[in-house]
Amino acid sequence: METITKFYRSFKAIGLPSKTIPIVLLLYCFGTLFESVGIGMLLPIFEIINAPNDQNIANYSGLSKTIMDAVATIGISINLQNLLAISFSLFLLRQIFIYTRLVYLPKTKGNFIKRIRDRAFSRYLKADTTYQDSTPLGKIINDLTTEVDRAGNAAIKYMVVGGQILNASIYIIILTFMSAKITLSVLLIICFSTIILRKLFKKVRSTSFLISGANRNLSTFLAEKIKSTRLIRLCSNENLETVKIENQTGTQRDNIVNMQIFLARTSVIIEPIFVLSVFVLLFTSKKFFGLSTGETGLFIIILLRIIPIIKELVENSQSVIALYGSLNVVETRLEEMNQAKERRDGGKIFHGIRKSIEFKNVSFTYDKNRRTLKKINVKILPKQITAVVGPTGSGKSTFVDLLPRLREPDEGKILFDDNILSSLDITTLRKKIAYAPQNPQIINTTFLEYIAYGNKDKSMSSIERSARLSGAHEFISKKPKGYKTFVGEDGGNLSGGQRQKIDLARVLLRDASILIFDEPTSHLDLKSRESFLKTLRKLKTKISKTIIIIAHDIQKISFVDKIIVIKNGKIAKIGSHKKLIQSKNWYSETLKQNK
Repeated sequence: METITKFYRSFKAIGLPSKTIPIVLLLYCFGTLFESVGIGMLLPIFEIINAPNDQNIANYSGLSKTIMDAVATIGISINLQNLLAISFSLFLLRQIFIYTRLVYLPKTKGNFIKRIRDRAFSRYLKADTTYQDSTPLGKIINDLTTEVDRAGNAAIKYMVVGGQILNASIYIIILTFMSAKITLSVLLIICFSTIILRKLFKKVRSTSFLISGANRNLSTFLAEKIKSTRLIRLCSNENLETVKIENQTGTQRDNIVNMQIFLARTSVIIEPIFVLSVFVLLFTSKKFFGLSTGETGLFIIILLRIIPIIKELVENSQSVIALYGSLNVVETRLEEMNQAKERRDGGKIFHGIRKSIEFKNVSFTYDKNRRTLKKINVKILPKQITAVVGPTGSGKSTFVDLLPRLREPDEGKILFDDNILSSLDITTLRKKIAYAPQNPQIINTTFLEYIAYGNKDKSMSSIERSARLSGAHEFISKKPKGYKTFVGEDGGNLSGGQRQKIDLARVLLRDASILIFDEPTSHLDLKSRESFLKTLRKLKTKISKTIIIIAHDIQKISFVDKIIVIKNGKIAKIGSHKKLIQSKNWYSETLKQNK
C-alpha cells in the first residue's frame, strides 16, 4: 500500500490530473462487471441445455436458480434463446467499455507527456542563470525526452495495474460466492507466488535507477562530444572517444538486458503456479467441496479468465517498478527547476535611465571560497558609452550580468536612478536592455525572424536599417532568398563575423535604452570593425542610448566616455582614456605593451 501511495504522489507531483485514475478504474470496473455477469449466464445456459424440457426453475441448482430468478424479475421469460441473447449483449457492452479505455489511455498518456514537457521547458527558462550554467545540457535533453516518455509509460502501467487489481477482485468475489474454501486455497497459492517474486521486484527497482543513470550519462556524453567533433579530429582522438562511447553504450545495454532477464524470470515462474491452481481445483472441487459439474466448469472458466489478468498484473507491476527510476528523475528535475526559479519580486515598471546606474558595495560569489566581485562602487551615466576592461577572469562579464538580473548580488545594492534594481519589474527591465554576447546564440530560423527576435512588431524597413548599421545587410542581400534564408543550426552556415553581425543587428533593432556589448568586434574584419565603432558613435549622439562595452581590444575604445578597470574582482581604476593613460595602471601598461 505504501508503494502504491508513493507512486500516486509522484504522478500527482509531475502533473497527472486527479480525475484520470478514477475514470480508468471505472472503465475497468464496468467492463469487468458486464463480462463477469455474461460469464455467469453460462451456468444456467449449460443447465438448460442438459436439463429435461419440462424442468421448472425451482429445480435448478442454487447459483443457476439465483440468476434465473433475477432475469425473471425484470420480466424476461426464461429460455435458452433469451439467456444467450442476454449473455451476448453483456459481452457487447463490455466491448464498448474496453474500446473506450483503449482510446482513453493513449490519449491520456500523450496529454500527460505533453504537460510534463511543457512545464519542464517553462520551468527551465524561468530557472536562474546559476542553475542553467551548472546543469549539463545532455541531462536536460535526456530528462525531457527519454525519461519523460518512460514516466508516461509508468503512469499508464500504474493505471492498468489498478484496473487489473479491480478486475481480479471482482472475479474473486464471484468465486468466493460460489465456494469460499476453494477460493481461499487458490488465493493462498497466489500469495505464496508473490512472496517468491519479491526479491525479483527489488532487483527490478534497483536496475530501473541504473538504466536512468546510464541514459543520462550517455545523453550528456553525446551532447558534449558532438559539439566538439572539430577538436576531437584535430587532436586525432577519434579512437579514444569511440572506446568511451562503447563503454557508455555497453553499460546501458547490460542494464537493459538485466531488466529483461528479471522480467522474463517473473513470466516463467508465475505461469506454472497458476496452472497448479487449476489442477488443485479440478482435484478438490467435486471430491471435497461437492460442486456440480456445471459449477466446476464455470469456476474453471472464471479462474482461467483470472489467470491471464493476474499474470499481466504481476508483469505490469514489474514494468511500473522498472520505470520508477525515470519517474523519480522527472519528479526530481521538476522540483529542482522549481527550487531554482528566478526571483521576479519587483513590481515597478522600468522606463529607462534618467540619472545613473549605481553600484554600492556590490559583491558576488560563484562559490564559497572565492568572490568574483568585491565591494564594487561605481556610477554609469545615461547617454554615455562606458567600457569595462580588465584581465581575463577579472569579473567583467559577471559585472554586466548583474544589470539585467541574470545574477543577483550577494551583498550591496544596485540602483537604477533611485530605485533598487530588485524592485523593478524584471520583464520591463529586460525589454529596455539589449545584450550581445561575445559568442552569439543563434537559433535556426530566417535572418528576418532572428533579427526581429523579441521584436515581432518591427517593420521590414527598420530590420533592414539595423542590418545595414551592423554590416549584415551586405551578405544577407546576396543570399538566394535574402532575409528569408535560414541561418542554420547555431548559425552553422555563417562565418564567425557574420554571426556577430546579425546578432548586432538584433540588438540595434531593440527599442532598448541600455545596450550591452561583450567584445562586439572580436570576430569582425578591419573594415567591419571600423564601421561598427562608427555606428556606436552615431548611437551615442543621435539615439541617446546608454552603451556598455566589455572590451578586450582596448586600443579601439579611446573614444568612450568612461573606462572602468576591473582587476581581481575589484575596481582598479575609473576614468576617461585621456585620464587613465596619465598614470600607471593596468590600462595604461597594457596599452604600452600592445603598441
